[in-house]
Amino acid sequence: MQIKKMLAVAGACCACLAAQAAPMKVKVVSVMEGDVINVLMPSEDRLVLRVAGIDAPELTQEFGQKAVLTLAKMVEGKEVMATAITQDESRRYVTILNSNGRDVGLFMLLNGLAWTLEEDLEAMPEELAETYRTAVAEARAAKRGLWGGPHQIEPRRWREMVKKAQEAAASNGAGAPITDPRQAMERIQELRQKHGLN
Repeated sequence: MQIKKMLAVAGACCACLAAQAAPMKVKVVSVMEGDVINVLMPSEDRLVLRVAGIDAPELTQEFGQKAVLTLAKMVEGKEVMATAITQDESRRYVTILNSNGRDVGLFMLLNGLAWTLEEDLEAMPEELAETYRTAVAEARAAKRGLWGGPHQIEPRRWREMVKKAQEAAASNGAGAPITDPRQAMERIQELRQKHGLN
C-alpha cells in the first residue's frame, strides 16, 4: 500500500473513531519516551498519555533516542488531537494522536521507529489497525529505521532481558545497574539541546 493511501486511510479511520469517542485537543508539554508524552489538558491538569498501536524502542536500545527525538520534533510544544481508546497496565490513557492532520503512531511505524502493539490494535477500528500492520511491513521491507540493522529486539523482550540482568547482578552481590528515571530525563534533555529541540 502506498504511503499517501495509508495516510488517507488513517485519517478516515481517525474521523470514524472521533465519532465514537470524542477527541480532545491537548498541548504536549514533553516527550518522555518514543511512545509516551506528558500533556496539558484543557482543565490545566497534566496527564501522561501513550501513543496507541506502537511500542517504541527503550532509550537504552538502538533507535530509542532517535524515536524520542523524532516524536519530540513532531509534537513537543504543540497542540494535538488525542482520542483515547483504552488504558494500559500502567493506567495511562492509550490514545490515537493526530498532529497537523498526521497520525503520529502511523508516522513512527512508517519510519521504522516502533513495533506495533497488538493489544492496542485490537481496540482500534479494524481498517486503521490493518493500516498500522501494513506500515510496519513496508518499513521492514524498505529497511527503514530499526529494520535496517540485524538485531531488532522488541521493547517488551528488552525490558525482560534488562530485568533478568539486574536480578542476576543483585543476586551475585554486584548490585543492580542505575535505572533512575531522572538520569534518563537528563539524557533526553541533553539530546534535545544537542539537536536544537529546546
